[in-house]
Amino acid sequence: PCGEDKGAAAQLFPADHWDLRDVIAVVETEPKAVSSREGHRRAPTSPFFDTRLDHLDRRLDTVRAALRARDIEQLGDIVEREGVELHLIAMSSTPPIYYWRPATLAVMEAVRDLRDSGVAAYATMDAGPNVHVICPPDAEPQIADRLGALPEVHHTIRDGVGEGPTADVPSLL
Repeated sequence: PCGEDKGAAAQLFPADHWDLRDVIAVVETEPKAVSSREGHRRAPTSPFFDTRLDHLDRRLDTVRAALRARDIEQLGDIVEREGVELHLIAMSSTPPIYYWRPATLAVMEAVRDLRDSGVAAYATMDAGPNVHVICPPDAEPQIADRLGALPEVHHTIRDGVGEGPTADVPSLL
C-alpha cells in the first residue's frame, strides 16, 4: 500500500558522479491546500494507481541506467513522465487534487520550447504547482533567465547535486 516503508534510501553514486542542476520555477508561494500526506492517502483511489506501480521497477531500472551513463535525454524523459503521472494520480483520486495552476503549464511549455531549441531542459514536479527543471550546468543560466522572465514565475531557485543537507547551527558545547 501507498506510504508503507519499503526500505531505506541508498545513494547510488557519489555526489561528484554527475553535475546536474535543478532550476526551480516558483509559481506559487502559499502552502498547498492539500498536503502531500493527504495526497499519498488518496493515491490508491486513482484508477491509474496500480498501473503506475506495475511499471515502477522497470522505470527505476531505467533511471539507474541513465544516471550510470550520465544520459540526460533518457533521464529527462523519465522525470518528465514521472512528474505528469504523479499529477495524473492526484487528479484522478477521490476526491481529486489539483496541484497544477495555469502558471505550471506555462513553465512546462517554456521548458519544451527551450528543449526544442536545443537546450537540455527537462521539467518535473513534486506534489505542488512549482516546476523543477533538470539540466546540465551549461544550460542552467539560460533556463533560469527564460523562466525568470515569465510573468507567472515569482522567482527561480538554482540547486545542484550535493553531499546532502547540513545543519548550520552553532555548537552547543
